[in-house]
Amino acid sequence: MDRLFLLLFLCINLFNLADSFGIELDDSYSARRGKPFSVKVKIVGGTPPFKYLWKFNGTTVSTKETFRIEKVALQDGGDYYCQVTDSKNKVATTTFTLNITYLDTTDSQEKINVITVNRSGNALLDASANCYTSGMMRNWSVTVSPDCVNINYTDPLVSLDTGTNMYELQNGSFVIENVEIKDRKKCFICSIFCGSIHAELRYRLNVIYFNGFSDFPKSQITINQSSTLDLNCSADGNPPPRVGWFKSSVQLGHGWKYGTASYKIANATRNATGVYTCKIKAGNFNPELSNSTTIVVQYIDNKLIFHRTKADMPRLGSKLPYELSCTAQGYPVPTFKWYKDQKNYDNDVTSLPNHNTSTITWKRFTAANNGIYTCQATNIVKSVSSSKAVFLYEPAKITVAPFNNHHPIQEVEFGKYINITCSATGFPTAEVKLEIQDKNMHTSESNTKEGKSSASLYHLFEMSDNNSNVICTASITFRGHAYFTVRSSHLIIVRSMKGSPVATGLGIFFGALLTILLIYLIYKRKYRVIKSYFKRTDYSKMDSTYASNGINGCHSGDSRTYKNKIPWHKRMKVSVNKLRNLDIEDDDWDIQCHDGDQDHSREGESGGLISKSNRTAGNTFSTDI
Repeated sequence: MDRLFLLLFLCINLFNLADSFGIELDDSYSARRGKPFSVKVKIVGGTPPFKYLWKFNGTTVSTKETFRIEKVALQDGGDYYCQVTDSKNKVATTTFTLNITYLDTTDSQEKINVITVNRSGNALLDASANCYTSGMMRNWSVTVSPDCVNINYTDPLVSLDTGTNMYELQNGSFVIENVEIKDRKKCFICSIFCGSIHAELRYRLNVIYFNGFSDFPKSQITINQSSTLDLNCSADGNPPPRVGWFKSSVQLGHGWKYGTASYKIANATRNATGVYTCKIKAGNFNPELSNSTTIVVQYIDNKLIFHRTKADMPRLGSKLPYELSCTAQGYPVPTFKWYKDQKNYDNDVTSLPNHNTSTITWKRFTAANNGIYTCQATNIVKSVSSSKAVFLYEPAKITVAPFNNHHPIQEVEFGKYINITCSATGFPTAEVKLEIQDKNMHTSESNTKEGKSSASLYHLFEMSDNNSNVICTASITFRGHAYFTVRSSHLIIVRSMKGSPVATGLGIFFGALLTILLIYLIYKRKYRVIKSYFKRTDYSKMDSTYASNGINGCHSGDSRTYKNKIPWHKRMKVSVNKLRNLDIEDDDWDIQCHDGDQDHSREGESGGLISKSNRTAGNTFSTDI
């Protein structure tokens, strides 16, 4: 009986469980302000599908299976109602409470809090906070990390306890007194625990200070010429001060630089010697500091300067003393040594201590002193030398023929030759050069002649030469080197013809007049011949009957010949029978008649045509018509 009753009870309960429907949620949840929150309902029994309804303060806030808040705010805290309905319209409900927890701090947790403080001042590390949950606890620590970012948490942090230079405020903040420069390399960390909330605040000190020069050259630096020197100047401070190099108030390099300024002296010359000043500007403290160094460049000039007495060389026969001085610029002051023809020369030499000149003095200069003198100057940098020839001389004098001092200008007709000779006297023998230059001062190299003591030119002048300069140059040489040069210049004027311009014009006038007269006479003499020449075409048209009438005194049966006396280029080729009524000079033609019996001829003395009355049978007559 008992077993039957138990079995019946179990069946009834199983039926009730199969038909039950409910939801499960916790009674309360916690959410952190500013963070997301979500909760999903758990369904027991019921027949899907289900419908969801979430309400807060009587307002529907969601109809999804999961309720979610993207960013929790303080006003999101309170009681929430959840309702689920299945497909058979069965309803299950429940409620829960959402508690909002948060930690309010004075400084941001998402960045490094930089505290700017002057050296020896006080720095406040404010870690005051409000905890909206159970209890709050702070732990302060410090580590060396200038950026306060790369912190190795595997190493234990040094706990920050109240010491001689810091004390803790009531709200858990710290005050660091008498801040030192080294504190700027530290990172101060405050760990705050508010219930399950943990916050970490980091602080770095930006210590403002100025220590002045941290690096500067020596007060004096000595270098050799052509060397290189780097000048570096640095200043220590925060923020970094501006640094610049100056020389004689002129800024060098590329202007002001932060922290460090450099200036390079490359290939140093004596001009690099001077005082160089480094200046510092620190804006926060308004000081302007400066420091100077003196740069000394040791040098010696490569070119030595020679000085002589007034004359370039000791003149022949002069009894005046003669000096040859050598000057060398350099630092330190160089020492001197003389050589004559590459051998040591110590005679008559005077060199003053700490003076840059050495002098040779000859009270009387003779030919024995002739030679090449070399001056050598030496200091710590190097040795330099230079040579100069010294010898007796007599100035050269130039004579140019056909010129002289009274006639420096010479005229010549174009197309004519002129012989020019230049000679020079002096000691030693002068080298002479003679040349001709055109009006544009261009030297005609083909006409340049050089010689020992004299030179000559045999020059043909053409119309294009116009005016030319003749230049004679005489140079006194010693051992292959030319030292003294004198020049003489003369002018040659090229004429187109002799005589004055008036005479030339008259000659041209009368020559033209004579030519015109000659042409006229020739024309007058030959006029009629020319006229007849142009009429010769009419001769062919003469009547042939004139021949039967025995014109010109010949029988019609006689043979006739003629001789033309007109010049060959004016001759007219016509027969005798066609000479009737021609207007020709008497002496232009010679006519002959032949009757066949006898062949006689006779010069006609009278002009005109031959008539019948003058004819004699058997004779040959000739006449000029």
